[in-house]
Amino acid sequence: RKASQGSQGKKKHLLKNLLMKFFSMITLRNIEIRKRRKIFALSGISALLIAVFATVAANEINYQNAMAYQKQWKFTEAKSAISGTFFFYKDSESLARYINAGFFMEQKNFDAAKQAFSEIGDYKDAKTLLLECDYRKGKWLLNSKYFIQAKKVFEELAKLGYLDSKTMAVESEYQRAVDSLDSFKMDKNGNKSLLMAKITLELFQNLGTYSDSANKLEETKNQIYLEGVYLVESCVSEGVYYDFTKAKDYFDLVAGYKQCAQYRELCDIAGMTSKSAQFNWLKAHKGFGPAKNLLYSELYIDLLMKGSWSG
Repeated sequence: RKASQGSQGKKKHLLKNLLMKFFSMITLRNIEIRKRRKIFALSGISALLIAVFATVAANEINYQNAMAYQKQWKFTEAKSAISGTFFFYKDSESLARYINAGFFMEQKNFDAAKQAFSEIGDYKDAKTLLLECDYRKGKWLLNSKYFIQAKKVFEELAKLGYLDSKTMAVESEYQRAVDSLDSFKMDKNGNKSLLMAKITLELFQNLGTYSDSANKLEETKNQIYLEGVYLVESCVSEGVYYDFTKAKDYFDLVAGYKQCAQYRELCDIAGMTSKSAQFNWLKAHKGFGPAKNLLYSELYIDLLMKGSWSG
């Protein structure tokens, strides 16, 4: 009986140890599971925090890049930078509108740019950029050879003292004069425009000492003079005497220049109805090349044949 009781005691003790080990293993596993859950939870929170931080950092970087480009008026680059920023981040919404207006300006959509800057009001330097829109429009007009329109734009800006608008208004007039002179020179002799000659001459006269206007004025006078000479010589060679009137108009524009006075008088003589008076003047001025040539023209052959003049 005692042996039986001892055996049962050992069994109970063994069972107790087994149960304790079992519960101990379960407890350890639960603890391990809880640890893993905590690690997973912490990992998730960390990942979320990292994502949030990365987003905020990216927004800040994009925002700062946009601000840097904006200060340099590089609106195409600024537009690209601000597109990666949340509209609710700081003043990104207003900044984006401002940059978009500047982008319009860079694309030469000046009316849309001015409208956009007007709607922004006092944000940053929007009011200055309203003037900049006109200034750039003036330069675009000038480069596109809309000289008169460009001058008007710069004159309005000059009243506000914006940049070098006063000088640019004069530059517009100068480039208009140069372009007019170039066109006059390119036209075929005999087909040049008297009106263009007159406009070009007046433009350079009004420009005074600006740039090389004085030299351009002399060049203009010479071109006008040469056209008059060409017309006279054409009339002399062809005997088309009524065209002397056209030549006379050119000499009137540059009176006092070179031999304008002699050519002008020749034109008057050629237009006289009294052929004997013409003959006498030409004979007296036969040292003047065109007069001598005209003297030998077909108009006076009959006088030569009659012995009215012996050369």
